[in-house]
Amino acid sequence: MDKLREVIREAIADVEREAEARKPRHPNGEAKQKTPPEPVVISLTSIESEKVSWLWEPYLAAGKLTIVEGDPGAGKTWVTLAIGAKLTVEGYNVLYATAEDGLADTIRPRAEGMGADLNRFFILRGVKDEKGEEVPFTLEAPGVLERAIIEHRPALVVLDPIQGFLGSNVDMHRANEVRAKLAPLARIAETYGCAVVIVRHLSKAPAGRSIYRGLGSIDFTAAARSVLLVGVDQEGRRAIVHHKNSVGKLGPSMSFEITEGRFFWRGEVGITAADILRPDAEPEEKTALDEACEWLQGILAGGPVGKKEIERQARAAGIIGGSDILLRRAKAKLGIKAEKVGEVVWGEGWKIKGWVWRLPGQDDHQDETPSKYTDEKLGSKAANPHQNCIPPRCSREGLMSNLGKTNNDAAFRAQTQDAHQVPLEEKTPDEQVGKPKNVLQPVDELDAAIAEMVEEAERGEHR
Repeated sequence: MDKLREVIREAIADVEREAEARKPRHPNGEAKQKTPPEPVVISLTSIESEKVSWLWEPYLAAGKLTIVEGDPGAGKTWVTLAIGAKLTVEGYNVLYATAEDGLADTIRPRAEGMGADLNRFFILRGVKDEKGEEVPFTLEAPGVLERAIIEHRPALVVLDPIQGFLGSNVDMHRANEVRAKLAPLARIAETYGCAVVIVRHLSKAPAGRSIYRGLGSIDFTAAARSVLLVGVDQEGRRAIVHHKNSVGKLGPSMSFEITEGRFFWRGEVGITAADILRPDAEPEEKTALDEACEWLQGILAGGPVGKKEIERQARAAGIIGGSDILLRRAKAKLGIKAEKVGEVVWGEGWKIKGWVWRLPGQDDHQDETPSKYTDEKLGSKAANPHQNCIPPRCSREGLMSNLGKTNNDAAFRAQTQDAHQVPLEEKTPDEQVGKPKNVLQPVDELDAAIAEMVEEAERGEHR
């Protein structure tokens, strides 16, 4: 056993000597020790204060990272091209990289239409690989972008859209991977004093706050100093909404139009991020109560209608089934007033009485002159007595027939007048003491009407 232990100790010693021999050494033969990282700490007194330099105050700061985001077709590329075109006219260079739009059929025609100086508008089309072949540019090689900036000295750099330049191995929803790509962009912007704009789509999923609607990790928004939301509100108005600014105040929303392939700024507008992000309105499904309300409004549109007639038509329309609860709910929702009228008998089996319904806001005098009432015997709508105060038996033909039966005008007048009188026992207490209420036709008006018709009938008979 002691011999075995000795063999093991010798084997361990051999391994340790081998490991020591493989360690890197200084020229003097001593083993090289790993140097621990040193912290870099400075005092703020060594930092000189600087004011923020703006390309478009307060929306676009020089030396900073800005996001322009919105749904597809909202106008993000139009906006970035409009800003770039304006800068070229003012003597600045622009470096533009696009992963979606064609250069010949989209980017150049739009830039030309905006009056851009094309000699100052540069396109980062790609990068040459080791074989000398052109391949797409990505942020896996940020040095390529830096070299292009050094060569062309742009005031504005645009990556449209950002997901087209992250690289195939980057998950834009993972914060650590996003930060690794955005950090070089922020450094390049600060080093060379250019504004770097990344264009981003919105996610499909709704979010509680507009600032979280951008596609990918929230670290995009966190890294950017300014965020501009581009979109269209429900009235069809296009606008830029400034919903983040870490280096200044938020600017007012700016409206723009795209008409016949041309871009036009339209000035400040009161559109918010909520207006742009509000879901498209979907056609509302009408509930049974909504349909009942529409139906009842149509029935009462011409004036008050008897309750029994409303119920009869409601059954025919399917509003009343086993219960009238739906009709009563519609009545309550519309604020319909129910009022009782007295009873008037017009000839044999034709009478008006009971409750009538009318819409709120209709004139009070309609209490006494309802436009439709229930014919209780026939179950049909009767005409408004004030529109035609001759009962069916007292039509012109009826008058002629009655005149042929009697030459006593006074008797005929008494006969027709009695048919229109309201029996005393059916009058309200107020009416019995001389205060008429809800009486549909005063007797003196009937007398005058009947006398006129009798005279007209007599004239016709003499002719």
